[in-house]
Amino acid sequence: MESSPAPKLTLIAPAPGFRRFGAFVHEGFFLVALVFIAMLLVTRLAGGELKGYSRTIGQVFLFLVMGGYFIWQWTNGRRTLAQKTWSLALRTATGATLDVRSAALRYLTAWIGPAMALGAYTAIGRGGLALLLLNFAWIFVDRDGQTLHDRIAGTRLVRV
Repeated sequence: MESSPAPKLTLIAPAPGFRRFGAFVHEGFFLVALVFIAMLLVTRLAGGELKGYSRTIGQVFLFLVMGGYFIWQWTNGRRTLAQKTWSLALRTATGATLDVRSAALRYLTAWIGPAMALGAYTAIGRGGLALLLLNFAWIFVDRDGQTLHDRIAGTRLVRV
């Protein structure tokens, strides 16, 4: 019995840089509104002021709210409003839509740059903030022009 050759993977070209940047800025406006509403809720529940443990709980809550928003929007072929506006979509390297695992991995790895910047800022001061956009600066050194978090998660932001 003869085995058939493995199917070839169809790599999808990444979206142009100006579209990615436009969607990034556009998404930032929505994120500010989402964070504002979430923090308003947490502050009200904490009695009007966040300090001590309530501040930490508020930060964890924000991380989870943003994660829930992005993971929900990126799975099963859904797109954020910014992605729809800029004609972008997230896909795997084979062109499939993202599942929850891929979307969660992408969200978590998108925090690599900010986490490194926070650590560097704590250790060396303002110079550490240069790492804040590490994930996006990765586009300039990646052979396929992908962000660091897309490379790790096996996803691609593509034009549709």
